[in-house]
Amino acid sequence: MAMAAQMGTKFLVGYANDEHLKPFSDACKKYGIHDTPLTPYLDEELIKEAAIAIDGTAITKIGFKYDHPNVTAESLREVMNDFIKKGFFPKELM
Repeated sequence: MAMAAQMGTKFLVGYANDEHLKPFSDACKKYGIHDTPLTPYLDEELIKEAAIAIDGTAITKIGFKYDHPNVTAESLREVMNDFIKKGFFPKELM
């Protein structure tokens, strides 16, 4: 966050969006994906200095059990393969 504070979140968000939006859009067009809920767009609010993390222990005290308690490379592959199957993400980019 120190770097973001120095450079300004507006600059960093603009830079990230400039770097990722067009290539993602071009890839979708190239591989015939015309409508997708996925986007690399980053909103400035997402990187401001606001603690938004939740550890999730309170809900487990009332009996809630997570289907996926840890993020793994395999679970991310499953999600991406589901997006590919639904036509939301180009399989060529996996």
